[in-house]
Amino acid sequence: MLAVFAAAVSGCGGPAMHGLDDIQFRTVSGTDPAGDLQWLEDHPIHWRMTRAGGEGAAFIRPPCSGLQAPVKVTEDKVVVDTRRMSIEAQYCEPPVSDYDLWLHHLIERPLSYSWDGRTLILSNDRGSLTFEREE
Repeated sequence: MLAVFAAAVSGCGGPAMHGLDDIQFRTVSGTDPAGDLQWLEDHPIHWRMTRAGGEGAAFIRPPCSGLQAPVKVTEDKVVVDTRRMSIEAQYCEPPVSDYDLWLHHLIERPLSYSWDGRTLILSNDRGSLTFEREE
C-alpha cells in the first residue's frame, strides 16, 4: 500500500527552508505517556516532505491507511490542520487500526521537532516519534 499524507506548508517556510525537503523517513521508535511503542518495530510509519504544486507537502504512510492534510512548518513546530485532513478509506483489523488512531490523536496537536541531518523527532504531550533517514 502506498498511501500518502500530503500537506501544504504555509507561514514561516517550507520543508526546504528547514532542511527537511525530499527526505524519506522511517520510524525507529516512539513513545506515549504509557511508555515505548513496541508496535513500531513491525508497523513503522513513513514520512517525507517536499514541494508540490508550489507549496510544501508532507507525505506519511502509517500502518493501515493514509492521511492527507495541510501542514505549517516553522522553526520548531509542525502543525497539521486536522480539520481539513483526508483519510484513505481502508479497513484494518485491530490492533493495526489502533495504531492509525494513535497517530491521528498525536497529530491533532502541534508537534515540536528536532532535526540533526539524520534523525527527525516529532513530539508533543501525547507522545513522540523518532525517524531516521531511509536511504
